[in-house]
Amino acid sequence: MILDSEMRHADASSTSHLELLLRLLYCSGWMRRLWTLQEGLAAKSRLYVLFSGKAVNISTVADELLTKLDRGKLPIMQERITTFAIAAWFSFFQHTVEYASKFERFVDFVASPFEKRDLSKDRLIASNWFHVATRATSKAGDRPIILAGILNLDLKEILEVKGSDERMRKFYSLLDDFPQDVLFQPGPRFEEDGMRWAMKVCQYTEQLGYLASGAGNITPRGLQITLFSSWLFSSRIVFDLGLFEVNLDQGQLAWERWLEEHNLEEANNLPSVCLLKTNSPVIFEPNATYGIILRESKAPQPGSWMTCVVVLLRTTEDGVHYAQYIGRGIIGSISSASFGNLPEEGYLVPVAWDDWQKREWIVG
Repeated sequence: MILDSEMRHADASSTSHLELLLRLLYCSGWMRRLWTLQEGLAAKSRLYVLFSGKAVNISTVADELLTKLDRGKLPIMQERITTFAIAAWFSFFQHTVEYASKFERFVDFVASPFEKRDLSKDRLIASNWFHVATRATSKAGDRPIILAGILNLDLKEILEVKGSDERMRKFYSLLDDFPQDVLFQPGPRFEEDGMRWAMKVCQYTEQLGYLASGAGNITPRGLQITLFSSWLFSSRIVFDLGLFEVNLDQGQLAWERWLEEHNLEEANNLPSVCLLKTNSPVIFEPNATYGIILRESKAPQPGSWMTCVVVLLRTTEDGVHYAQYIGRGIIGSISSASFGNLPEEGYLVPVAWDDWQKREWIVG
């Protein structure tokens, strides 16, 4: 039974089931708190909300709305928001509804016909990561406890260590693989070798970002990355626009040498040049090799940006590139006309979109 002060103000007798469901999903304090996630999952089909005047089994509302939708008994302007509400309920409580229900059949119907119904392990991790990351708690160390519990991992091992960081390390150690898309998620990461790919806390600190891609193996040297295209390049070809801020004269000399070296003095000879902007400054080591791993699979439209991460190549063994995670950023192509209006910060990298390749990485 959910006792929520905001829900108690809603009159269940005179309010539609659609509004009751939306109130719970988007307006209740119960939905925003971390520990209540387990309550909702444990309740299965017996999750009641005490509204003004009476209690409603909210877990059956999705089926009831779907029945009305099927029979055309909803106003046409409510059909889309009803579908949205049903999908949202499924997203949060998809593992608690019996497969025989109308709601589960609805989900089968709207899902891609090329998608297997059974959730893969990485999708299960991604789904529950989102649920935990969007909820609030005063103790970061509680998040790996909840994650481990709803993923059916060994809670004892999590509880035996203290502190948020150590519990998250233990959480990762109980997994064999993890969604590769974690590379592009914003937020603090571990700083030791082999763990720089991993988020220190399951919480969104900026915009929401669902873990959307397939899983990579977790190895002692890092996370396996196979799904994304990337560039490899020498640090010597990078031009740091911050040089102008440090010393204008020396920056200008370095700029002229860079233009001459890469044959950029004439627009007709201009190869592709990309502008890389990183979330934090990068100090490119001399004579080192770096990689830029791109989240998207298609070249962007002119003037648009792609999310990426920068990695430092350490070694290549049997075709696998072992690299150190450096940081997140965005990258886009620019033309010679843009050289007169460059930003004060960022890095110019003379690489072409056609040069990117699928590579296997171990990023740690």
